[in-house]
Amino acid sequence: MKRSLLTLLTLLLVVSPLFEQKGSAATTTEPGSYLSTVAYVPIDDRPANLDRVIAAGKALGIRVLTPPKYYISTKLDYQGTNQTGKQFGDPAAVLNWLRAVESQVDGFIVSADMISSGGLVGSRLLNQPIPYNTAESNLNQLASLNTNGKPMYIFDSVMRLAPTVGVEGIDQSQYDSIRKWASQPRKVYTDQANIIENYHVAPNGTTIQSSDFGVAAGNASMFYTARERKFKLNRRILDLAYYNGSFDYVAYGVDDSNKTSTTSTTIQENEVNWITRLSRERLPNNSGITSDTDGLGMTMLGRFANVEVFNKTPKVRIAYYGSGYNEVPSSYDYHTLDSMIKSHISMIGGTAVASGQDMDLLVRTQNSTLTDVNNLSTKAKGNFNSNMPTTVIDAARGSTAQTQLSDRLILDNSAAGLMAYSSWNTTGNAVGLAIGYGPARTMHVKSVSSSSAQATKNSHAAYHYYTFVKDTIYQNKNIDNVKDVMVNNTGRSDASSNLSKYISTSSQAYQNIRQQSTQLLVPGLSNLQRNFISSPIIVSMNGTTLKSSIVSIQDPSNWPSGKPGRDGLIDFPWKRSFEAEIYVDAQVQ
Repeated sequence: MKRSLLTLLTLLLVVSPLFEQKGSAATTTEPGSYLSTVAYVPIDDRPANLDRVIAAGKALGIRVLTPPKYYISTKLDYQGTNQTGKQFGDPAAVLNWLRAVESQVDGFIVSADMISSGGLVGSRLLNQPIPYNTAESNLNQLASLNTNGKPMYIFDSVMRLAPTVGVEGIDQSQYDSIRKWASQPRKVYTDQANIIENYHVAPNGTTIQSSDFGVAAGNASMFYTARERKFKLNRRILDLAYYNGSFDYVAYGVDDSNKTSTTSTTIQENEVNWITRLSRERLPNNSGITSDTDGLGMTMLGRFANVEVFNKTPKVRIAYYGSGYNEVPSSYDYHTLDSMIKSHISMIGGTAVASGQDMDLLVRTQNSTLTDVNNLSTKAKGNFNSNMPTTVIDAARGSTAQTQLSDRLILDNSAAGLMAYSSWNTTGNAVGLAIGYGPARTMHVKSVSSSSAQATKNSHAAYHYYTFVKDTIYQNKNIDNVKDVMVNNTGRSDASSNLSKYISTSSQAYQNIRQQSTQLLVPGLSNLQRNFISSPIIVSMNGTTLKSSIVSIQDPSNWPSGKPGRDGLIDFPWKRSFEAEIYVDAQVQ
């Protein structure tokens, strides 16, 4: 293992209660010991960026330390401020936290957006409270941290095409108008200064009028200023990595995009092309760019595990089920599905191979058929029986399509034995979450001692079960019903985008929403439990392959009274339907 040998110091690590992770909303079981410890600064406090990464770390034998939640929390309008007095994250507090934990960790994974702007939402504000000079100073301070030679991975976003609904008074109609205006083709420029100066220029050289799309001139001007600030910060990170050697790896995620044409270029695409070119010139082996933002924390955790802990290069064989893998999956993605997957594999320190693989990656495409779905599930089951680690990504989107594969995997008893699964949110998110975890878990079971493998089996079972709960039972099957619950309990049609606008968390209406939303999940949870309990998982492959069966599961349908995890009901940390906090746990024989 590189830099992170299993030492007595790591095993006996004791940290201040301020930094202690007592579990997360994903899983509460802690492994018996850790192989390594990493300081992780997420892009914000949403479960996909925080809870999942902590839980995945447990299953990889990596202790993931995070700042106090109120240092990194984002509040929408009507939700007040954090304990720091800020609506968004507190960069100064986070930097101080990093200095305080340096001696306790083996490396760092840091969101540049949190350090420069207080998080992802903060990075794209129209009325920016953190000017460029302050944001640049924050990044300089991050670069000058005394890490004592420990690796630091940085991930950053390329600003999306519209600001955030529910912040700065922006509503859905304003979001749609700004996104449509920003998606209009722009003239191609290759120099950063020219790109910024000509944000408004159409391919024919004329000015794109914001008023033609219902965007007020003031909002248009602030949008261009926000883009300029963010684009310059993208460059500052590359400068610090290239000239100062401050960062060991730099990952860029293209936030919500709109690559609907191969013959035109959006305002965002000019920036993406420039960042891609400069990062390849300067950091050809230590940088990457892909379509994904919320999955980058997991992706960097996977790289830390593979490179720093296991010192392995995962070899991944990709198999597509369905056509269209050389197409852009959706109007919110930038890269093709194949490019997206291969860039994520590179980011985790892996390589795509045609044979001699450590793991199979089975990917369902947008244009798949039911035959493709059945064939994928059959392959996954056959792989498990022949001891081939397998990860599954469902890249199909649509209310009916998104339940077909998960239902088939569950029916065929192919789900529990996977190394990883994801269909979460955008295609890029699903790819990042699955590739960040699956290959690293494969390297874990193939590399660590039997005792270390045994120490993480419960954590893996719980995390893997959680991905099915969150991605399929909650998002794909019930989120629309949860939205209806929120509307019915408030009498407001837009309640699901910001409950705080209408009710308080202490109100009976909010408790009713939690209880009724939980009840919606119970039938699906009961079916999922029946499939996972008694199903074997791969525990170790270092020498002889060892499989053990899951013997018990706790989730919101049967959460024990008094067990950590509040009352077992699902919760909504951002007070909207998209982010749900769900506790699960599992025990393996």
